[in-house]
Amino acid sequence: MKLGIRSKLFLISLGLIVLSLAIGYAYLTPVLSRELTQRISSDLVVRLELVSRLTAAAEVGADDPAGWAQLAATLARVTHARVTLLDGKSGVLADSEVTPAALRQLENHSDRPEIIGALRSGRGESTRYSHTLGLRMRYAAAPFYHPRLQLHGIVRLALPLSAVDQAMAQLHLSFAIAALLALSVATLMSSIAAHFAARSVRALTSAARRIVHSELGISPPPDGDDEVTALGRDLDILSSTLSQALGQLVEERDLLNSILSGMHEGVLLLEAGAAPGERVRLCNPALREMLLLAQDPTGQPLPQQAGGNAKLRELIADAAHGAQPVVAEVGIEGIKPRRLLVRIAKLGSRASSLLAVFVDVTELRRLESLRRDFVANVSHELRTPVTAMRSAAETIRGAAASDPEAAARFLEIIERNGERLQRMVEDLLDLSRIESHELRLRPTAVALPELALHLFELLHSRAEQKRIQLHDEIEPGLPLIQVDRRALEQVLINLLDNAIKYCPPGSRVTLRASRNQSAPGSVRVSVIDNGPGIAAPHLPRLFERFYRVDAGRSRELGGTGLGLAIVKHLVEAMHGEVAVASELGQGAEFSFTVPQASALLQP
Repeated sequence: MKLGIRSKLFLISLGLIVLSLAIGYAYLTPVLSRELTQRISSDLVVRLELVSRLTAAAEVGADDPAGWAQLAATLARVTHARVTLLDGKSGVLADSEVTPAALRQLENHSDRPEIIGALRSGRGESTRYSHTLGLRMRYAAAPFYHPRLQLHGIVRLALPLSAVDQAMAQLHLSFAIAALLALSVATLMSSIAAHFAARSVRALTSAARRIVHSELGISPPPDGDDEVTALGRDLDILSSTLSQALGQLVEERDLLNSILSGMHEGVLLLEAGAAPGERVRLCNPALREMLLLAQDPTGQPLPQQAGGNAKLRELIADAAHGAQPVVAEVGIEGIKPRRLLVRIAKLGSRASSLLAVFVDVTELRRLESLRRDFVANVSHELRTPVTAMRSAAETIRGAAASDPEAAARFLEIIERNGERLQRMVEDLLDLSRIESHELRLRPTAVALPELALHLFELLHSRAEQKRIQLHDEIEPGLPLIQVDRRALEQVLINLLDNAIKYCPPGSRVTLRASRNQSAPGSVRVSVIDNGPGIAAPHLPRLFERFYRVDAGRSRELGGTGLGLAIVKHLVEAMHGEVAVASELGQGAEFSFTVPQASALLQP
């Protein structure tokens, strides 16, 4: 049901009145209840002090139930409250509201809050419902001591809170009557106010409708000098400047079109229809040139040059359904292949519009390819002098007779660094081949248990020198995996060699493999050691080139800092993911996933 301005104003006023009454009621109820309860509690404490002293002075033995019952009844008459007398172990000696015969059915009172407070601090208080009397009661307890009889005990007083409950019930009734009277008066007044306000607003609505129909130069409402009349005059001023504002908007539109036409970056504005991002709202000339479009596709579906690109359509879908911008690089095939860096984001608060900005990075990628080729060529040229250096070192070792020990020591350093340099060059060449896609992987079905046995045989001597135990925990019946065997060997050798290299003597290195439960169709392989572990700050950067946790120790052990980078690139090339988990002093676990082989290839 559509409500008019008069009905809305009336309902708003009524709602504010009801809200005010509710807030007042919610505030007064607990305040009054708390105040009445506090008064009863203060009075109860005074009575408790009197009863405690009278009980301490009473000449009643511990084995005199009748005397205690009479004392409790006497004190109840004096204090006009329920009196309970307890021994030192919180057992009930007498209760003014319970007959002596029923005392045996009362449980021990050691768990009562007021008894616990009395034993701890000399006085305890609590409020709860009494099942014995069927009333909400206020309790107060204090210990007493008879010095002559050497008798310890606790006296407890209880007063019903019926006065509080009656006062709250009276408050509820009074408040309800006052609320009804207030609502009746407020309803009448708000209805009258809404009627006069709506009459002025209807005049403004008529004036605004004339502006919509281009009837400029309107007059303010004929009578009155209130805010609504002032608003009418403002509308008259607004109508006189409307055409000027429209002219400025046209100029800004033309300026925006000029800017978009002069940009080298491609700009594409997409509007969501039946499928998100399927209709073009804006396409600047730079993008039309990148995509080799013969005509402007504005108002049409996404052109085939872009819409046929699966990667681009995936990015558009991700941006349409996500909250963050999507940035990625896509390749455009055709007569003139292009590499485009695209950023797609929702346009402001318009969730149905996507703004895509394209930057042509074709030349930049070509230069990066040249850089990779240069590194590969330089690394290849370094092999010859490295080999020559090692040969010369061996020759000097045999010819140095003047100081054999010193010569041997320095020549050993030369030879060791030469070997390290050679390994570094080979690792750089491997990385270069992987990044430039020159390393052609040939995935085949591989049995991991057989490969693990072969690798353990290769690393047995190195592990035995450091007294490191090699174990495998491969899940029985593990399916074949679809990988390049040489690449997987290099990944596992790097991980196992690192574990052997950095673990102290006597450690244990385990190769574990099992079906990946979180991603069916893949196998998770882990290399686990109980070595020194890796601190948490180093974990995110372990797979970067030349990153070392302990640079000095890594060089001393012959590491190049490229092994884990090679592992990461090879695993990703085999459509897997690599991860590391470790804590300092708790060992490390390097794991990666690889796809299972086709079911037709399984044994």
